[in-house]
Amino acid sequence: MESHSHHHDEYMLSVEEAKDRVLKNFVALQAETVKVTQAVGQVLANDVISNLSIPPLDNSAMDGYAVVAGDTLEAGPDHPIYLEVLETVSAGSLPTMEISAGKASRIMTGAPIPAGADAVVPFELTTEAMTHLSGPEHSIGILTKVTEGNDIRIAGRDVSQGEKVLDKGTVVKSSTVGLLSALG
Repeated sequence: MESHSHHHDEYMLSVEEAKDRVLKNFVALQAETVKVTQAVGQVLANDVISNLSIPPLDNSAMDGYAVVAGDTLEAGPDHPIYLEVLETVSAGSLPTMEISAGKASRIMTGAPIPAGADAVVPFELTTEAMTHLSGPEHSIGILTKVTEGNDIRIAGRDVSQGEKVLDKGTVVKSSTVGLLSALG
């Protein structure tokens, strides 16, 4: 007796044909603009390209003093190097003074690095906490050698301007919303 399996083959659809038949019944949705907070679960219609750098400026990773690293070469716990303090730069404000040899600015975490400075010395490694070591007025004693770039977060370290941050077709998760918000 002849098997029936051959007769079924002509009715079998290829995967491509089946997909085409199913997709024929669906309409591709138009892209729509939604608030970032309403985007969870949505699919990105386009790549997301950052139009800004995060962080936007070199900034301090610690509370401390912005210095020229070369000034600290001879510094040690028993041999503080005293630098003239020009100003205090807090997060959210911009430095107004340029740092040069022999100068420093008190700086808070997240504050932009003043021009001329190339390192930050954390408070704990200065005479700020040690009144018995206080030097000349408006000066700070540096108790350790630091190298260029110490405790500085470089502009664009997290995201650089023009960088593709998310691919088209990505499903937006709650964790993605923070990034999208930061990018504006």
